[in-house]
Amino acid sequence: MNLIISIITWLFYPVYLIQGLWLRANGERTFPAEGVVEGSIEGKTPFINLLVVGDSSADSVGIANRADGLATQLARKLNEKTGRAVQYT
Repeated sequence: MNLIISIITWLFYPVYLIQGLWLRANGERTFPAEGVVEGSIEGKTPFINLLVVGDSSADSVGIANRADGLATQLARKLNEKTGRAVQYT
């Protein structure tokens, strides 16, 4: 069964190639949001260090302002739930 799937995958390689080239030529490019990448929220000590690592969602791609991005939203929720200060990057 695995051999059949491998053969089918290789037979469709030209289709994958054409789709990829078409998308690269016609796809809309999105860029990271404007604003500061790191920040802090005041609260009780000891503070929480938050490091957000990832792909485009971690880099706030496709939104207007980093204040609406993943790192800032996570930091706000941590602050709301714990009452502690949060430093995020």
